Parts: sequence; structure tokens; C-alpha cells
Amino acid sequence: MNDFNPSKENPEAPPPGFAPMPGPASPPNYGPPTNTMYSPASTPNYGPPTNTMYNTAYTHYAVNHPMHSAVHPYGQHVVVTTQPTMFVTQLGTYANDYLGYSIFTMLCCCLPIGIAALVFSINTRDANNRADSEQARKSSNMALILNNVALGLGIACAIAWVTCVIYFNIAARQYYSNYYG
Repeated sequence: MNDFNPSKENPEAPPPGFAPMPGPASPPNYGPPTNTMYSPASTPNYGPPTNTMYNTAYTHYAVNHPMHSAVHPYGQHVVVTTQPTMFVTQLGTYANDYLGYSIFTMLCCCLPIGIAALVFSINTRDANNRADSEQARKSSNMALILNNVALGLGIACAIAWVTCVIYFNIAARQYYSNYYG
């Protein structure tokens, strides 16, 4: 049987090259790692400097390269992951796409002109996403013009419809009152 404990009189002793586990009787290990299984000349130092005082029992090492890892005082490797950097950019000018207005005019006012306004609204949104402010402004203006025309036609058609209904109701009453009455 392979026994890693060189001292038979103390079975609680750690294997060679490892520091004792901190417990209620032993204070935490302050200082550089005490792992002596590897010679300092053959192992590169990826952790913090060894000439400073720090608590190794509770310290995680910041490692810049993803293939590097620091050695914990008890021999376990501590892998440090880093989060990706987020860049926030602002668009120079954001043109209004009038998408809701286009959907309203398409469904409630004038279907053909509303469809054209919807196409220009989507073109405006695409140009905004590309940060093409000139094309976004042109498409936005065209969508607004088409939406206003569709709304005007829709209101005019509604007024004409109501006028025709009222006129024909009055005319029908006069006709039937003259014929039956």
C-alpha cells in the first residue's frame, strides 16, 4: 500500500509539500503559498508577488491569461474567469420610425398608403440600426408624409360615408313619405 505520510507517529500530518489545513486549533496561513513539491526555478510565478503580506486562505489570484491558473496553498488549482468587456456606443441621431402610426393608418384609414408608410417605417428602423442617419431621416420623413396622407384620406372617406348615409336616409324618408303618404 502506498502511504503518503512520512511520519508514522502523526497520522494527521499533511503529505509532503502541503501546508496543514486550518482548523479551530491552527490559525490561517498568512503569507506566500507553502507548496514545495515544485522547485521555484522550474515553476513560473503566475500569482501575486511573494514579497507582500496577504491572506492566501481567502485570496483568489487575478490571472490575465486564460491558460494560467494560480496554485492554492493546499495544492488545488484556482481557475479565475474574467467577464467580457462591454462597449456602449451612442447613435448620433435617432430618427423616429412612426411604426405605430403606420400600422394604425394601414388598418384603420387607407390600406395601400398605410402599407407604403409601413415599408418606409421599417426602412427607417433598419437605417437607425446601421447608424445611417441621412437615410433614416429621409425614410422617416416619407413615412410621416404617407401616414398623414393616409390619415387625411381616411378621415375624408369617413366624412363622405357619414354624409352619404345621412343624405340617402333623408332622401329615402322623403321618397317613402311621398309614395305612401
